[in-house]
Parts: sequence; structure tokens; C-alpha cells
Amino acid sequence: MTISDVQSGGDLVFATDVKSAKVEELTHDPQVAVTMQNDHQFLAISGQGMLINDKEKIQQHFQPGWRAWFAEGRDDPNIRLLKIAAERAEYWDYSEMQGLSFLFEAGKALIENDPVDLAKQVDHGRLRL
Repeated sequence: MTISDVQSGGDLVFATDVKSAKVEELTHDPQVAVTMQNDHQFLAISGQGMLINDKEKIQQHFQPGWRAWFAEGRDDPNIRLLKIAAERAEYWDYSEMQGLSFLFEAGKALIENDPVDLAKQVDHGRLRL
């Protein structure tokens, strides 16, 4: 899947194939979780998933790179949009816990028998959407 849109309130729209396992799973349970990360940051979003088969919206969201999955382009009959109506999100940012500065703090904590204060090292937040 590829992100097609990030909407106000944190809702996400993905492109997916109607024949995918995730579409089958969605018919049994619309509660979904999405996780994303880069080197030192993580995001988790949970909410309700909805499958959208609106040709006009598919046309609006279509991106040329999708041709790798949808050979017929915008008119591929298997394209669907999967909207995640976000209800809750959490993020973690471990950017301060990298390299020599973290090794120094960890070494100091071992020597002094005083654990690293993760609250000073990790930015974390929760949102109810």
C-alpha cells in the first residue's frame, strides 16, 4: 500500500488492491492499526478502516508510481482507496538517543548505578482524534 493523502484530523488514505488480504480482513474487522517509522521516529495510528470504490476519488488520488501495482493505470478495476478514520495516535522520537551522547549517558548510568532517564531522551505523545 502507498499513502495517497493525509487529511485534517489525522485521517489517512491509501491505495490498495481489492484482491489483497487486507481488504478481506477489513470485511471481518474494520478496526485497524497503522505504524510508520524512520531511523529514530515512530508513529502508530489506530482507527476505523473503510474501503472506497469511488472512481472520481480514485482519479483524484491516482499517482503515476501506482502503475507498478496497477498496470491499467487510473482505470484499473482493482484499485481501491482505503481510508483510515484516525481515533488515536502515538509517536516516539528517539533522535536524542543516538551516537556518542547516548553512549556517554549509558556509560555514566552504569558507573553511577543510576538508570538513564528516558523522559529526557525520548519525546513521546498521545492524541485522541
